[in-house]
Amino acid sequence: MSLEREDVLFLNASEVEAALSGQELELVRLVRRAYEQHVAGMSVVPHSTLLRFPGRGSDRIMALPAWLGGDSELAGIKWVSSVPSNPSRGLERASAVIVLNDIETGRARVLMEGSLVNARRTAASAVLAAQVLHDEKSPQRVALLGCGRIQLEILHFLRIVFPSLRRAAVLDIDRGAADRFARTVTELHDGLDLTIKDSLDELFASAPLISIATTAPAPYIGLDVLAAAPPGATLLHVSLRDLAPEVVLTAQNVVDDVAHVCRAETSLHLAEQQVGHRGFVHGALGDMTAAGRWERSDPGRAVVFSPFGLGILDLVVADLVCRRAQERGLGTPLRGFFPSPINLA
Repeated sequence: MSLEREDVLFLNASEVEAALSGQELELVRLVRRAYEQHVAGMSVVPHSTLLRFPGRGSDRIMALPAWLGGDSELAGIKWVSSVPSNPSRGLERASAVIVLNDIETGRARVLMEGSLVNARRTAASAVLAAQVLHDEKSPQRVALLGCGRIQLEILHFLRIVFPSLRRAAVLDIDRGAADRFARTVTELHDGLDLTIKDSLDELFASAPLISIATTAPAPYIGLDVLAAAPPGATLLHVSLRDLAPEVVLTAQNVVDDVAHVCRAETSLHLAEQQVGHRGFVHGALGDMTAAGRWERSDPGRAVVFSPFGLGILDLVVADLVCRRAQERGLGTPLRGFFPSPINLA
């Protein structure tokens, strides 16, 4: 497929999914490399811009622009919405559009549906953290708080990266969502024993590896719930606002970027406001993977990974989608997308 300079490649959801099929381990590798480039100063990641609507609660749309250097420079933006009431309309909670730009001209070169990119880059980062931070290198159990699309992708990636995983416990504030999640998991994952728990204490007690992916706007998990978890539990705190500041201050905290995650009323931001510093953050995951070293300060202390979700991850995943799609002849050229230049001479 040839593209002229006035054209843009368009990829719809089914084409994005086809391009990402079977690419889970490659995505984890790309996310790791992007984190390492980021901590090495090879990125520009402005703070995300958040658009909220008066009287619409937690509904929001975010813009995440980014640039990533290296051998193949990437630049672009993700425009992602989250409307928690969408499932009641028969729609996914999140939707997104991703634009990749040409580095030399600044023009858009690819436009793609981005919700799957968003979900899988989030899952890849969470599973990378589990690889690095979790003491068990062949975990058999996982606890899942929240039963949405992100959690489904996290479980999918966990089972690929950790074939040892045999048991999962789930909990959602909406029991119907948990039931639907369980049915879907049963259809997709042979050999996985899944149970639905009735309380946070039961869920946290069920596994030393805990993934938290909800739409909670404010903390509700306190020290009493954390005490129910096995000593030295690893918490993949993907949704960022579930843990009380006291839990954050008790745990050993790893982030993707401390300046990004300590803002927008996240649990870590609230902890910072409470104590007036960020000394409770142990470090960034990219520093640890680059050094090939991770040390727990206390084997019995919980470890919390809190990723704000850097736009560079969307870039590397979207770029992989673009490359795989072009290899397979996927996508539609939007011919003449740009106007012809005007000669004012």
